[in-house]
Amino acid sequence: MEIYREMIKKSEAKSLELFRRRLTGIEGKHTQTYYKQIFALFPENLRPEKREGFMAYDGMNNLFNLAYEILAWKIYKALVKAKLETLFGIPSLESDG
Repeated sequence: MEIYREMIKKSEAKSLELFRRRLTGIEGKHTQTYYKQIFALFPENLRPEKREGFMAYDGMNNLFNLAYEILAWKIYKALVKAKLETLFGIPSLESDG
């Protein structure tokens, strides 16, 4: 984890867009490490070789896709309940009072 913090701290960019691209690359590297560790928990005969998000044909990746979809909806519901704008993470302009 510390290596990723250092990568973020050392990231400098002249624009927000360039900084976002650099962070996306760091996130991708971290995600690969995350899935390697998660997949190692499963028996070898069930373990997928890589993460497939779209059009996954194996049961384990489909299970991950379902779990992430449920998690995304739980987060969405919590944002709506807190009256936050779901696209921007800022307080909603519509309020009850």
